[in-house]
Amino acid sequence: MSQLYRMRYYGTMNKRALFITTVPITLQAFLLPLCDALQEAGWGVDALTGDTTDPAMAGDRNLLDSHFGTIHSIGWGRSLASLFRYPTFARQIRKLVIDGTYDVVHVHTPIAAFITRIALKRTRCPDKVRVIYTVHGFHFLNDRQPSFSSLLYMTAERYAIHATDDLVVMNDMDEVAGKELVALTEQSARPCVLHRIDGTGLDFSEYNEPQDRALDEIPEPAFMIGMIAEMNENKRHALVIEAARRVIASHPDTHFIFIGTGPLKDHLKQKISRYNLNEHIHLTGQLAHPEVRALIPKCDLGILASKREGLPRSLMEFIASGIPIAGVDTRGIIDEVRNSSALCEPSPDTLAALINHLIDNPEQLRSLAKQQHAHAIKHYDLAVVIPQYLSLYCKQSLRG
Repeated sequence: MSQLYRMRYYGTMNKRALFITTVPITLQAFLLPLCDALQEAGWGVDALTGDTTDPAMAGDRNLLDSHFGTIHSIGWGRSLASLFRYPTFARQIRKLVIDGTYDVVHVHTPIAAFITRIALKRTRCPDKVRVIYTVHGFHFLNDRQPSFSSLLYMTAERYAIHATDDLVVMNDMDEVAGKELVALTEQSARPCVLHRIDGTGLDFSEYNEPQDRALDEIPEPAFMIGMIAEMNENKRHALVIEAARRVIASHPDTHFIFIGTGPLKDHLKQKISRYNLNEHIHLTGQLAHPEVRALIPKCDLGILASKREGLPRSLMEFIASGIPIAGVDTRGIIDEVRNSSALCEPSPDTLAALINHLIDNPEQLRSLAKQQHAHAIKHYDLAVVIPQYLSLYCKQSLRG
């Protein structure tokens, strides 16, 4: 594949790209395959990301250093408070981009994307840098009841779209919102262009190895439900715990596995203990990717109950392993589940009823798994997604 990339994109040799994210884990979780493919196509690829002390957000620095040319640090975080330090960050970004002679700056995650785009607005000349923004779920579409924060994110995106050359979205609802945003730039000298690329790619071939079904701490027979997500308000673990109480009452041999950690970890542990569910809800903590891959096939169902998603990689990994998925009807989750019979409203009662129904209907589970896998491999596999991004980068190098 590397020779194909070099042959097809030979004209991009000696071009340079800078990936910018709010936290390092985004680089590790989503962007390593694109980094590698660009380098094989002749690009130099560096990164700029937050300098965090949170192990869950920091990722594996040795792994990141082995992929990127140089990784630059900046003092922002995921809090909106980072916006108050905009002047400092803007000067640092402009100096880095100009000194680094980057042809493309590719931004991800809202805080980093907003600050960077505004900082580079005057630097985006036809013979200089172009800016790509990949949206991992617009934050202003966060739930059914708009809040002050969602209004703030909407205002920021409407302002920053005028400093964006290419907007990449990955689900249906974001695509509709993206069309409205790029329409604001139609009369501009340099209008933004919308692109639909489904995710950042997953290597489905990594998930074909057979795995043992049993978990040591979970007795057989058991129906196992997996959830891979950071323990924060957006992922709504508390809702899943409430649903689990109801499911376990009617299916006592059902077990839930929460993979990941986060700021709500202690609160969730207390909630599980208070409901006497410690023997049924298992918290693995933060796991290395090979451990996650080994654990997924031991589940019968993967779920998410998030308020917002882009195109959740965690559900994609269940699909790649042949495990069906279900969840609440949130954008991104809807796009991957692709079947109304495996979606529900975000409440404990409706989620419990959905899970109980799926447990009682194994044929439906098998059918779901086949349907979801067939769709996913056509749209989310690295072999499908990466060439789309390479074509976009090649286009950037020619438009300069």
